[in-house]
Amino acid sequence: MQITKAVCYIRVSSDKQVSDGNGLETQQWACQSWAKRNEYTIERFFVDAAKTGTKTEGRDKLAEMIDYLAKTKESRLVLFYDISRLARNAGDFLKLRKSMEKSGHRLATCKGVLETSPVGKFMATIEAAQAELFADQNRERTVAGMREAARNGYWITHQPPGYQFVKVGSRKELKRQEPLASIIQTAQEDFADAKLFSQTDVANFLTQKMRCAGLETPKNIFDFVKRILTDRKYTAIFAYPKYDIPVQKWHIEPLISTETFELIQDRLHGINRVKHRKYNKHDERFPLKGLIICPTCGRPLTASMTKRGKYPYYQCQNRKCPDKKLANVSPQILHKEFETEILDKIAPSENLIALTRAIATKEYSERNKLSSANNEEKKKRISEIEQEQSKIADAYIGASDIMKKSLNQKIDALESEKLTLQDEVDNYEPELMPFDEAFNYVADFLNRPIEAWRNGDYGIKQMVLNLCFADKISYNKEQKFGTPKLSQIFNMFSGFLQGNSCLVPQMISQEDHMTRFYNLVMDMSTQLGYICRAFGD
Repeated sequence: MQITKAVCYIRVSSDKQVSDGNGLETQQWACQSWAKRNEYTIERFFVDAAKTGTKTEGRDKLAEMIDYLAKTKESRLVLFYDISRLARNAGDFLKLRKSMEKSGHRLATCKGVLETSPVGKFMATIEAAQAELFADQNRERTVAGMREAARNGYWITHQPPGYQFVKVGSRKELKRQEPLASIIQTAQEDFADAKLFSQTDVANFLTQKMRCAGLETPKNIFDFVKRILTDRKYTAIFAYPKYDIPVQKWHIEPLISTETFELIQDRLHGINRVKHRKYNKHDERFPLKGLIICPTCGRPLTASMTKRGKYPYYQCQNRKCPDKKLANVSPQILHKEFETEILDKIAPSENLIALTRAIATKEYSERNKLSSANNEEKKKRISEIEQEQSKIADAYIGASDIMKKSLNQKIDALESEKLTLQDEVDNYEPELMPFDEAFNYVADFLNRPIEAWRNGDYGIKQMVLNLCFADKISYNKEQKFGTPKLSQIFNMFSGFLQGNSCLVPQMISQEDHMTRFYNLVMDMSTQLGYICRAFGD
């Protein structure tokens, strides 16, 4: 039975070839031209982009093609540009060939159909062995070049978070990638200084700062934290045992000093786990230290014991402040008044929370519908591009050199657009998945922040203050508390009653309102999850 239908397998090995468009289009058009000349109809293309040919594992489209051929009842011609595209390993090539031919399929390259005679099989095996030899030699040259570059202090593999490769002369060096580099550096230094107590605190800090900077947070934030706290590359002074390179200075812009790195390692191993640099900096008896200021001079109240160390007090210690004695207050009094006058009164009403939920959910539902419709439009455009490519393929055969050059430009432009759209379609996800659960966390907290405050340890109390207040609060015994400036989440809730007019300047769109609100809810829910775990909830 004569074979008339074919499937085509295409592969390039590097990301650069994919991004530049080199290789994929050449193989595709060569295979299409050969098939048309020899009266074969290509029914499917299987494209593995940026996949090595030295092994078959990890090549999703190759596996998909093998599965497709196993299920089809009719024999097919399996077409590829040359043998090295299918395999750069003689053993893998023989195994693939035997499997396909056993199922009744034939193999072909753009040179012609592979002969099934003993001589034909021998010649194909020799060609596969040559491809394997070339791959092995190329690998040896690459490894030797990487080893030499490393000995000269140039990092040679994937860049750590916070860095990017920048070409300096003929070499590439690791330079800071802002704003992520500064965020990571602050997290590392604050952990070394015990400003961030635990790896959970570091994770919360990174999540908040990265979202505020518009950066995507890692899927596993705790693996990310472990990496930035234990990777010596951030000091630019380290050894590389893989290539037998002793400790040396590398061409890397350091984020932290070796001293800071060693402090981080000590804290990770329980040595000097909390080393306070300021008196009563993290004293459980003074959780409001740093939040309360004197209304007269504006300085933060200090927290200390009386001279004999018997009674704790918040105090204004500005000698030039005329009302400093009015700000001297015991923690028992200040904490009780803070709970009754501030925390008990800042919670939004249940009606307001319900209204906010309804508005936010409706907005995101509408945006999700638009996003879904946009995704369908992209799929439609991909189909149109494929039709245009088919027309160009027909025009390509028999065209003049000048015309081919013009057609190649169209081909490149269409393929680039298609790959971009396909990537967006493949990575499309509805927006609403985690929002409802995150909103529940936030709403529960806003209804009763005083419970987390009363039941939490020092770290949780500080988290409650950070979530509730955007600025310092003044206090003395006569004027009591000044008007607190609440955090953005409280302002956003109240803003829904005013049509969002108080959230941000008018130049920012309603869509940006909702995006900020969504990001804020997601970030806050992450921190509240930590509080719930601390309470065993």
